[in-house]
Amino acid sequence: MKLSAEDYRTHYRSLSDEELLAIDSADLVDIARRCHDAELARRHLEAESPEAEPEQERSQPPREPPAAGEEMIQIALLTDRQSAMAAQQLLLDANVPAELNTEPTLPGTYAVGAFGLLVPASCADDARELIAGSLSGNNQVLARRWFEQEWTPEGMDLSDFSVSIDDLFGEADRVAVRLTVRGVNPHTGRTVEFGGLAIVRVEDGKIAETWIKLDSRPPS
Repeated sequence: MKLSAEDYRTHYRSLSDEELLAIDSADLVDIARRCHDAELARRHLEAESPEAEPEQERSQPPREPPAAGEEMIQIALLTDRQSAMAAQQLLLDANVPAELNTEPTLPGTYAVGAFGLLVPASCADDARELIAGSLSGNNQVLARRWFEQEWTPEGMDLSDFSVSIDDLFGEADRVAVRLTVRGVNPHTGRTVEFGGLAIVRVEDGKIAETWIKLDSRPPS
């Protein structure tokens, strides 16, 4: 059975720091090595290189350079400079060309101040797999911003409404959200409140898919 990148990510996340550091990445296949390196970077760990082994033997295998003028596409949206630079370095260490854009290609206020991570189109799939395990916290921030700044509850006649996030958690590109919507019914003037659950999928920094269920709460 061929293991996928997600299989490797799940396995490495289950290991302690000591177990993870004990793995010799030179013995791993390419995709396993990338996932191992990504998990080390996520935990801010650094594996020691054996002195007896020449550095060139442990380096990443050479990658075909992208064609001159190849389109650069955005594969992630990072919400702070430190995370953006760490993600870029992770790709560069794996010989994947990567650039940061302070004006990401996304509309809306939830992208303001974020950094777009761009790679050549031919490297996009490999780059997405490599950084997927390190984007969980970042994607939760994006989901929170989107709900608080961009989302409008559909089919609900409310004025002066607000959204507060009660809790959120997730893994990789999926984020689960528990939220509360408060507003005023313009027909009665009464304040109404709805509790809700949502699942959001983030793709290349964009809110790609959502499932949202709201239930009204009785007046307190």
